[in-house]
Amino acid sequence: MDISVHLFKNKDKQINQLKYSLIIKSLVYFMNYWKTIKRVFKYFTYTLDYELHYTSYSMTLERCNEANWISNNNDSKYTSGYIFILGRTTVL
Repeated sequence: MDISVHLFKNKDKQINQLKYSLIIKSLVYFMNYWKTIKRVFKYFTYTLDYELHYTSYSMTLERCNEANWISNNNDSKYTSGYIFILGRTTVL
């Protein structure tokens, strides 16, 4: 805040209380958001040397499918699903 700016009590203008409360709410939200951003960057600075290593397994991407055909021959609907695996880790 600029220390050369002097604030005075408002004596003349009427202030819309709704606008005023929305401005204060926005400032509080921004302040909390800013604290969160600073916390995330602080976390990043302390974890710069952390690494994940996947050296034990080959880095092959596999796709597995599963399909279940409904046993009713008159119904042609089926259910299916899939999963991707990278090395030995499931990738969503």
